[in-house]
This record gives sequence, structure tokens and C-alpha cells, in this order.
Amino acid sequence: MKKKPSLQLLITGGLLLVAAFILSMTYLFQNYLLDDFYLHHKSRTLMQVAEDVANGIAEEEDINDLLRRSSLNNEVCIYLVGSRSGIASSRDNNNCALHYFGISEIRQILETTVEDGGEHLFKDLTLQFPDGQSTDMVLYAKALNDSQESGFVLVSSVMTPLDSTMATLRSQFWIIAGVVLLATLLLGLLLSRIFLRPFAAIGREAVRLPQGDYDPDNAKSRIREFAELNETLNRANEGIRKADKAKRDLLANVTHDLRTPLTMIIGYGEMIRDFPEDDPQPNAEVIISEAKSLNGLVSDLLDASRTEAGMKLEKETVSLKPFLEEVVRQYEGYCASQNALLQLEMAEECTAEIDPKRMQQVLCNFLNNALHYNDKEEKKILLKAEREGDAVTVSVTDNGEGIAEEDLPLVWERYFKVDREHKRSQQGSGIGLFLAKAILEAHQCPYGVDSKEGEYSRFWFRLPLKAVPEV
Repeated sequence: MKKKPSLQLLITGGLLLVAAFILSMTYLFQNYLLDDFYLHHKSRTLMQVAEDVANGIAEEEDINDLLRRSSLNNEVCIYLVGSRSGIASSRDNNNCALHYFGISEIRQILETTVEDGGEHLFKDLTLQFPDGQSTDMVLYAKALNDSQESGFVLVSSVMTPLDSTMATLRSQFWIIAGVVLLATLLLGLLLSRIFLRPFAAIGREAVRLPQGDYDPDNAKSRIREFAELNETLNRANEGIRKADKAKRDLLANVTHDLRTPLTMIIGYGEMIRDFPEDDPQPNAEVIISEAKSLNGLVSDLLDASRTEAGMKLEKETVSLKPFLEEVVRQYEGYCASQNALLQLEMAEECTAEIDPKRMQQVLCNFLNNALHYNDKEEKKILLKAEREGDAVTVSVTDNGEGIAEEDLPLVWERYFKVDREHKRSQQGSGIGLFLAKAILEAHQCPYGVDSKEGEYSRFWFRLPLKAVPEV
């Protein structure tokens, strides 16, 4: 398998490539494009000076002062041929070379300017001095067509040879390039160290994540992104721990809830086998009851699995009063056997759109909790439906032992059981309220639990009312 590049190599290599690109562009501009940039800059300067002179003449400024000031400020030579001012030039500028041109040369420049539409840039002019020396220059000529003056303004500048300047820049370039590349290399190593240290710490801890042993304190970082990654992995670690605990709780609960009815089924079955002369009816009833408990446990586990896959509701418009009365009727016999008084309180008829089978499952879970978690001799359970505006609140309240305040947020979690000693009188898989929560959330209705330890527990949910059209 091909070895993948390290982060240190990628960071350092990337910075070096960027630095090499910048240096290459600098070398290109200095050695091949400097002359063009220099000529462009000179040309723009000459054009601007000519424009300023033309504006100054239009504003009736002093011609000689205007030419002198513009020439000195921009290091150019200005030559003016006007109908009113005659011939004027900036002779006091040492760089002024236009006065070395002869009449014929000036006339040729003016003719070319006229032919070109009133302005022309001469880029390849060579000026011959009387002493035999020569110099390259650039000249811009512009025609004046103002009410105050007509004629031409010529602006020129000597092109300074750049050979010595470019040689100096080249020698400096290699020194600067070496310094930049070295600094880039050191910066890459430094950044790699800054980034790699928290990465390495997180990597070492992430290896322990599947076991739920991730320690965020060993991977702390002052860099925001690494701190957020560390926090995310820590939350994942807590989720893994909760999942492991839930798995252990499920195994403990299911093992206990399977062993007890199976033991009783085996025991009473052996009694029927060993004592065939006795009446088998009581023993058979116990076996049937325990088998139903096993079936209920299996049903809860299957419902939990279906909930994870996504719950589908079969809603219909239901009249709540007969619906709740049927639930009470189903529990009357069981409540009587548990010495519990179950009452229904509903002031007026209400109609809601629900999945009746699923909502009955919710109420059964609430009622089972009210019966199982109540050790009082006279158990009282109130099933109440109370209208509140456009909604109805359905609640199940008992006078049982209540729920500790710290356990209230946990009662809706999967496999949670307030009873941690697995008493026989408090049996169940611990997923009843989890299923009720999933059903209520699928109905998109609010729900909750109120309780005071030692006094009562009240489980409730709120349904929006559905108007029944008049016939």
C-alpha cells in the first residue's frame, strides 16, 4: 500500500510552492517586463502633464510659471507652440532636451500629431547632442484647441538606461530568494509543529474511542477548530458510554425478566408432570400468565427495533371519551386484583386525530407504571382528559412512591428503570416509556412527567382537537 504524505510535508511543501511562485513572478517582472512597465509609467506621466498644461492655459495661468512648475514637479521637458503665446519651453529644467531639436524635427513631430488626430506618443526617439552623445527619450504631443489658445504642447522625458538597475536587482533577488525560501521552510516546520501536536494528541485518544475511554483533557488545544473537534469526539465518547451502559442494562433486565417467568413455567410444568392426579388448572393458569409476560417482553423489544427504523402511524379521527372508557374497561379486572381504584374524569366530549392502537399503547404504559411502582395498600389511579382551548391534555396520575427529581429527565430513556433491584413486583424491560415517547413524538404532541417523591407521579400528553363537521 502506497504510503500517504504527512501533514508536515503537505504544509511545508505547500508554503514552499507558494513562495517559489511569488519569487518566479518577481523574477519575471524584473527581468523581462521592467522595460515595458517603465515605458508605460513614463507615457502616463507625459500624458497627464500635457493635460495639466492644457487645463492651465484654459484657466489663463501664467505660461512660463506653469511650464516651469510642471517640468520640475514631474522631471519632464515641455515645449509649447501657441498662436497667442508663441514658442515657450521649460529651459531651466536640466532634463529638458526638446530645445536641442531643430525646426524641421519639430515640424515633423507636429505634422505626425495632426495626422494622428491631434495627439501622438513617440516611443523610439533618439536625441543627438552637439558633443556627439545620444540618449533615448519618449515624447508626447497634443494639439490645443482652446478659445484662449491654439497650437501644440510637447512633453518629453529621457529614458534612463535600466541595465545597471536590473543587474543590481538580479543580484539582490537571489539573496532575497534564499532568505524567503529559508524563512518559508522554517515557517512550514513551525506551523506543522503547531498543528501536528493537537492532531497527534487527538489521534492518540481517538484510538481509545471505541472502548469509551476518550479523555478530552489529554487533547486540549487553544486553537478553536481543534477544541471543537475535541469536544465533538468527547460527546461521541459519552454516547458510546451510554450505549454500552444501555446494552448492559438491557442484558441485565432481559436476563432477569426472562429467567423469572421461565423458572416459574418450568416449575409449574414439572408439578403438572409429577402430580398428574392434582387439578392442573391453577398450575396451567400460572404457566399461561408467565408465557404472556414473555410475549409482552418480546413485543416491547420488537417495538423498540421498529421505532429505530422509523415509526409509521395510521391516524384516524377518534372520539376520546369512548376511547378512554375502553382503556379503563380493559384495566378494571387487573386493577381490582392489585387493590387499585382506577377512575376516569372527562368533562366533555373531545375529538382528535390519532393512531388509536399506538395511543392505547402509550396509556397502557402509563397505567402499568402507575400500578407497578406503587406499594401503598390503597392504590389510586386517575385517568383524566381536560380541555385547554384548542387542545386536550390527557394524564395518568397515581398516589405511588413518586420519582426522584434527578431521575425525571431519564425516565424517557431506553432501558431505564427506577427500580434498580429488579423486584418481581416491578417487572418490565425498561423500554415502555421510551416507546411512549417515540409514539408521542411521532404524533408531534407535547408530553411530560410531574412527580413528587413519596406522594404522586403524573404522566401527560397534549393533543390538538379536531373539529367535527356538522351534519
